[in-house]
Amino acid sequence: MIAIEASYVPQIARLFRLKRADDVSLFFPSLNALGRVLALTYSVLSHQPVFVAGFILGLCLRTTLLVQVIWYRKLSKRAPSSEAKTVNVPTAAAVATTGVIP
Repeated sequence: MIAIEASYVPQIARLFRLKRADDVSLFFPSLNALGRVLALTYSVLSHQPVFVAGFILGLCLRTTLLVQVIWYRKLSKRAPSSEAKTVNVPTAAAVATTGVIP
């Protein structure tokens, strides 16, 4: 159970390192977190403390991933686009030297 729940750690670390989450679906961590809430509820109601502990860990990791996706997407919308085109305006010195306006 711990290996399954810990399988989210590499993705969380990757997003933290890249500081972007454009390639991660928002649906994926949302649905996974919902599944862990339901599994946790069932485990609590059926008095299975080992599963409760595992599902709490899983819910924390999935919530972390979901928050990262939302946070980094929000940041990427605020950041200026790196694909913005720049306009080269010739300087007087460049025109005087070459005699050509680019």
